[in-house]
Amino acid sequence: MGRHHQASKKHADPVCENNVDVNAALQYSYNDDVYYFDSEECLQVFKKNPEKFSMASGDRHGLFRGKWWVPVMVGVMVVGMGTVMILSGDNH
Repeated sequence: MGRHHQASKKHADPVCENNVDVNAALQYSYNDDVYYFDSEECLQVFKKNPEKFSMASGDRHGLFRGKWWVPVMVGVMVVGMGTVMILSGDNH
């Protein structure tokens, strides 16, 4: 009775990118930033190469860390270029 529930704050684990509750997550400070991890394994991966995952690297959202869409976009570009060549009738 009378318990106050503090709204949980979520942060993305920089290694596995799962959303973690800051109250339950493992924490690690690096370059004046606090990072939250959902497992000891993710924390250890971060500690081995913090620059790869840190906010200081300039890639806060992981857009260029080999996400699934990179090979998909390459495939789309190859198919698109092939289609243009076929439709243009350039058969040299």
